[in-house]
Amino acid sequence: MATKGSEYTAPPDPDISPLLLFHYNNDMPMEESDDDINFSDEDEPDHDEVDKSDGDEEAADEEAEKIHGVESTEEASDGLFLYSTSRMQQSQRRGLDDLESHFYWVTPQGWLLMRHHHSRETFLWNPSTRQRIGLPSGHQRGFLEENTTRCLLSHAPTDPNCVVLVINCRDTVLWYCSPAAGAQWFEHRYDSRMLDQSRNKVVRRMRRLTAFGGMFYADLFRAVVTLRFSPHPTFTVTPVDVRSRRLHSCTEFQLLESCGELFRASFGQQFFVDEVLHVGVQRLDVAEMAWVKVHSLGDRVFLVNSRYFRASLSAEEAGLKRNCVYFLRHGDKGLYVYNMERGTTTLHNPGQHLHDDVAAEILLIPTS
Repeated sequence: MATKGSEYTAPPDPDISPLLLFHYNNDMPMEESDDDINFSDEDEPDHDEVDKSDGDEEAADEEAEKIHGVESTEEASDGLFLYSTSRMQQSQRRGLDDLESHFYWVTPQGWLLMRHHHSRETFLWNPSTRQRIGLPSGHQRGFLEENTTRCLLSHAPTDPNCVVLVINCRDTVLWYCSPAAGAQWFEHRYDSRMLDQSRNKVVRRMRRLTAFGGMFYADLFRAVVTLRFSPHPTFTVTPVDVRSRRLHSCTEFQLLESCGELFRASFGQQFFVDEVLHVGVQRLDVAEMAWVKVHSLGDRVFLVNSRYFRASLSAEEAGLKRNCVYFLRHGDKGLYVYNMERGTTTLHNPGQHLHDDVAAEILLIPTS
């Protein structure tokens, strides 16, 4: 069943991608939010790694996921605001009207996991071609009615080996299905102890999984977790040597794939200082199983949203500045661009009318 009007709407222009998507008053499921939960010492707020004086202990700075309001303006009164990072200007919402009537989860491949507000119709959606690949609604399990989940794809959805993975960002549970194998959701609960970490640390790192080569990877700082589906989920933990020392008391790491290799971008800041003071990139040297410092990305550009989105693109094809890390921060509307060669960060304001503490999603428009 197609959403009303979707057959007659022109698709968005891929040239405006990547997009910053601000969706105000978005009717996403709100079973719980960070502000609604009282954490105990055992189930503490989501944290990033912190470097103590001995360099071995890890702690965290609290992450927040909030939905904010916006001033009443013509651009934002309908709840959907788009900003093109390649053109550095506001963009038309052409071809994205379906977002208004669906819950949705973005993926680095550009496809979205969509679920209709009322009918519960669930599918993967390509905003460029309008193609839909049907999935079971999962309403009996209820996991697509929570705002504490994220979605990843092991392959392009048209690949028969594609696994659709939905991660619970608060618990040691995940759901998965294969569109080519009857499209049935399976639930898997994993034991955090098998990863040799505390439960909270495991949950924090598992929600930052990244897809690469048909598998999923998580960074445990001194180890890498590999999640395979063959067809059932299997975890492997591989120790990794860390050769560089973090310079700041609080460092957030974001894992991503680029040109067939694993990288991690680091964002360092001091406690009680709401400012990123250092941006760095490391590459996983598979032969040495060690993280090594990267001085240049070449023609690549990294896109990082601390709310679980990372991608690597060709700067030339995306119309972005080469050798740069584009990143978004929690509770901040700004688009930050770190130049690896110069070591400088530039802040771009996507809209004067937007509240400063509003955060965006990164949306890629597939070329096909």
